Amino acid sequence: MSDAQSVFFPWLRRGITTRMAAPSGQDARASVEARFEVAKEGNEAASAEVRRALQLASPEDVRGLDARAVRRTWPRTEVLDAEPNLLALVEFEQCDLPWRFTPELPPRAEVVGDVPAGQLRPWICLIVLEEEEFQLTSASDRQPFTKLEVTAPSALPPLEEAWAWAHAQYIGAALTAPAAELRTHPERFVARLVCPRRLRARSIYHAFVVPVYLRGARRGLGEPIPPGTAASALAWTSGATGPVTLPVYYQWRFGTGIDGDFESLVRALEARPLPDSVGTRAMDVTVPEVGTAAEPVLLESALQPITGTRSTW
Repeated sequence: MSDAQSVFFPWLRRGITTRMAAPSGQDARASVEARFEVAKEGNEAASAEVRRALQLASPEDVRGLDARAVRRTWPRTEVLDAEPNLLALVEFEQCDLPWRFTPELPPRAEVVGDVPAGQLRPWICLIVLEEEEFQLTSASDRQPFTKLEVTAPSALPPLEEAWAWAHAQYIGAALTAPAAELRTHPERFVARLVCPRRLRARSIYHAFVVPVYLRGARRGLGEPIPPGTAASALAWTSGATGPVTLPVYYQWRFGTGIDGDFESLVRALEARPLPDSVGTRAMDVTVPEVGTAAEPVLLESALQPITGTRSTW
């Protein structure tokens, strides 16, 4: 299609979550205000408006993630020769899934030309670990999800930047009304989580989709949530020194191959100083009996050494 285009969004929300209010005080869940018209049967004239705050589901209410929600991963599972200079990612069929249970609002809750703006942290993120950096414990009746104990917390990305590693993408005809297109053609949108970890060549990695918020992490492990835990409390903090324990919503394994792509070749280049003679050629400009320069002058090329001297004509 000649008018096809690709548009990226920092976040997407659909349905009732577009009207949500963030938790306040000791509330653990976001809410939305609902208005009802109540009338006594047989006396519609005596109706009254009733307003109620309805609580929405939060990360601690999640009991599973259907594997069919994942559209694609890169690298694919059990691929062992992935390019190490690229970043691991996972895509979801439901384009609003990474932000559906986020209990926060964007710092700038605004829409510019029908397009979401501002930063909104997802409630899930993607982490990638080497085999010696974690331990796994299978799920049980008291532990809804597989338990992941990260023994090298320095390998975890900072959750303060989680908003930057999640986005939605539209691929289709020229996009003029994103909200209307999302209602009528949601299949043209995809959500994506990216792990910012730089991969090493010839290494085996395990990728995990895990919760961002502490309340979701504790409930997913079958553990009680400490009283007073804020809805926005994060599952781990930057600079943590002890093990970090998380439930796993989705996982796969992959490996990287040897260097050899364009980036690795560029990184292998080594700079060498060039002599001053590079980039010039002597040119004889003498004209007999006219009195012009007797010595050749240097004709300069387009490329010059950084420390080269200019020729004086």
